[in-house]
Parts: sequence; C-alpha cells; structure tokens
Amino acid sequence: MLPENPSWEDFRKLDEYKTMVETNRYLPIGYDKENSSVYGLDLVNTYCYLISGTPKQDRINMLKNIISAAKDINGEIVIIDFLGELIELSTSIGARYISNINELEDYIVPLYIGRKEKKNELLLQELGPEETFEKMQIYDKTFVFVSDLPSFLLEVEKTNRSSGINGLWEKGSLYNIYWFASLDPNEKKNISPLYTFKSFTKYKDGVHFGGKAESIIYLSFDYLTYPQRAKEEKQILVGCQIIIMMILT
Repeated sequence: MLPENPSWEDFRKLDEYKTMVETNRYLPIGYDKENSSVYGLDLVNTYCYLISGTPKQDRINMLKNIISAAKDINGEIVIIDFLGELIELSTSIGARYISNINELEDYIVPLYIGRKEKKNELLLQELGPEETFEKMQIYDKTFVFVSDLPSFLLEVEKTNRSSGINGLWEKGSLYNIYWFASLDPNEKKNISPLYTFKSFTKYKDGVHFGGKAESIIYLSFDYLTYPQRAKEEKQILVGCQIIIMMILT
C-alpha cells in the first residue's frame, strides 16, 4: 500500500530501497503504482535518460531525487547548468558544477578516454551487457545531469561541439557513465532538428510529467493503450506507471 503522504526521506529509509542500493545496479526512484514496491532504473539498460514535462518544479524535483539516489550508490555527481539554475544545489551536495562548454570538454573527454581501452577490450571478448557492466565497475559510477537540454544543445551546436557529443551518446553506453537531462516539451521545436537531440532521445528512455503521452514522440509509451496515452496522468514512466517521490525533506 502506498503511503498517504510520501516523502523522499521516508522512501530512503525503506529496507527495499537500501537493498536495491546495495546491488550497485539499480537506481531507486519511486514506488511502482501497480504493487507499491520500490521501482529502480536498471543501470545495465540506462544511458541517456530524459526528464520531460511542462511543470518545471516536477522536473527539478525529479532531478534532485535521482541525484540523491545516485549519491546513495556512491556515484560521482556532475551538474551541467548553462543557465545557472542549480548552483545552490550543486554547492550543497558537493557536485562537480559545469557552467560552460569549455569546462565540459576539459572534464568529459578525459573521462571517456580513460575508460575506452577497457571498454574496447570487453567488446573484443563479445561479452553481453550484464557482464560488461560488471567488469566496468572498476571505474566510479558517474552521473551527469543536464539542467536544461535545449540550452545545452544549442550551445553545443553554436560552439561546433555537436560531433563530439553525438559520438559520446551514440557509442558511450556501458562506460559506467549515465546522462540525465531535463526538457520542457514546449521548447522541443528549438532543438528537434538537431542530430544531438536525436542521439540523446534515440533510447526513448525517461519519464514524462503532465500527461498527454500521445504527443510525446521522443519517449516510448507503446505499453499503454491510446486512451491511456491521452489521459492527464501526472507522471508516466517509460515501461510502467509509477508514483514518484516529489517531496524532499
């Protein structure tokens, strides 16, 4: 049974949450609506994850919740924030804060290069995703959070970094690096033609706030019937519907 007034701190105290964190593979983010169990993202199958919706505060809260869970599994937190919206949060949690494209390049390129040799070695062994994931745990988990995907992609395009970012998003899965980005669907028209946007959303993985999933073509809700996709559901997650913790106490 779901709690009447769920909070993130109460959620973190659950034995099921703690057990999931200890697996080092799953990132708990909320309650499964169907059975009230803890729902977690399987990091084996997670790389580029989109947080979509018009309610900005919902997206920010979701970012905060995922960041909290990422810290609980001892992940390094990186916040890319070209608009200066998450400076206070970044400072409070001791995250690496990146405010411009040069800082990003100086950090992210060596991060991937340092893991590339091992990843290529595993590719030659033709290991499956789960085995590759386990062997890449010799590197720290790194969670990269983009506070506003449109401003980020437009700056990437403006500074001619698009080919590099495309390469990371198209070939960078299973490096033990995970990207999460926030998007207001009303701003999609500014970036939908960009190949970088298509690279990030090709995984069709994420969560959407505000309902009307039939209009959200960059995420996959095939498991829902058309009437379900047309509903004003507050939260819809790719793969299942859940109640997400919106309160940080």
